[in-house]
Amino acid sequence: MRLSRYVRAWLLALGLVGPSAAEAAERVEVPLNQRVLSDGNIRYFVDVSVAGFHPVATMLDTGSTGLRILPNVVPDSAFASISDQPSVAGYGSGVRLNGVVATLRAGLGGLFGPGPIPVQLVRMVDCFPRQPHCPASRLSQSDYRIGGDGLRKEGFDAILGNRMGTGPVDNPLRRLGAQTWVVILPRPGENRPGALVLNPAAGELAGYTWFPTEQRLKNSGAVFHDGIPACLVIEKSGRRICGTTLLDTGAPGISISSKDPADRDGWRKGDQFTIVFRNRRGDEVQASFQAGAGRPSQFSTSDPQNDDQTEPHISAGTLPYFFFSVFYDDQRQLVGLKRR
Repeated sequence: MRLSRYVRAWLLALGLVGPSAAEAAERVEVPLNQRVLSDGNIRYFVDVSVAGFHPVATMLDTGSTGLRILPNVVPDSAFASISDQPSVAGYGSGVRLNGVVATLRAGLGGLFGPGPIPVQLVRMVDCFPRQPHCPASRLSQSDYRIGGDGLRKEGFDAILGNRMGTGPVDNPLRRLGAQTWVVILPRPGENRPGALVLNPAAGELAGYTWFPTEQRLKNSGAVFHDGIPACLVIEKSGRRICGTTLLDTGAPGISISSKDPADRDGWRKGDQFTIVFRNRRGDEVQASFQAGAGRPSQFSTSDPQNDDQTEPHISAGTLPYFFFSVFYDDQRQLVGLKRR
């Protein structure tokens, strides 16, 4: 399928496509479901087919990269290969997944790669030394589940990190043949699933505002790889807290990391905020919300401990997904937002 003449001309005018985007890959839409943990936190998951076994409910995390599978979920014999190459993945909770790089056949909906893809076969779960009381510290290895907040056997046997970064355990969507994808998160309390749309059709591009990802960050560059420019505006005072902002399906709540004490203070629960995303062309989208009205709008702040961070970093968590459908262009490292 080719881009319509109108849509292609529009994208070319913005400098967002080149000749290689003329052909569209197969479109696949996968239900994106939510699961409420016993502590009230919501996690989001898709069913992933692995090595010909029954589909595995797999946590979808736009804040990390790689398909990572806990021990004994899939027998070692089902992997196409298991290497001795170490693989370690860390998360904001302090949880560390320790394992090796392996390969297996995987699929999402009707999309299957041409061969086995690299994954992490987890051998052990523990905590980073700087966060010794992470959720994994409260459970045995057999009781731990990914994204389960340290609750016994709550969470998932696998995680699909679809951040647009690269690594030995690569983005599984890319490896399966997805060049672009759209995340439409189900809102809290909704009975119907959302959707993960792989290789959306050309006509689905209309209405998005496009943002280049900020890839020049240093120490936290990996964490904020898909971050885009945004400001949090405190409506009662007009104060703006601006910086690279990450949308993250794996982290409910808003976190501000800033060296400026004023960015970490001056507001309270119940205050009205607006989050404003603005690109270099001056195009913007925005949404208003009340701080602390629910878990997705809870605030936390921190003072960064490294000198490389010269501007605030904002993790907006799941909240923006309830206002916008979010389009990821892996080839051009762009994020698009469209009001739902």
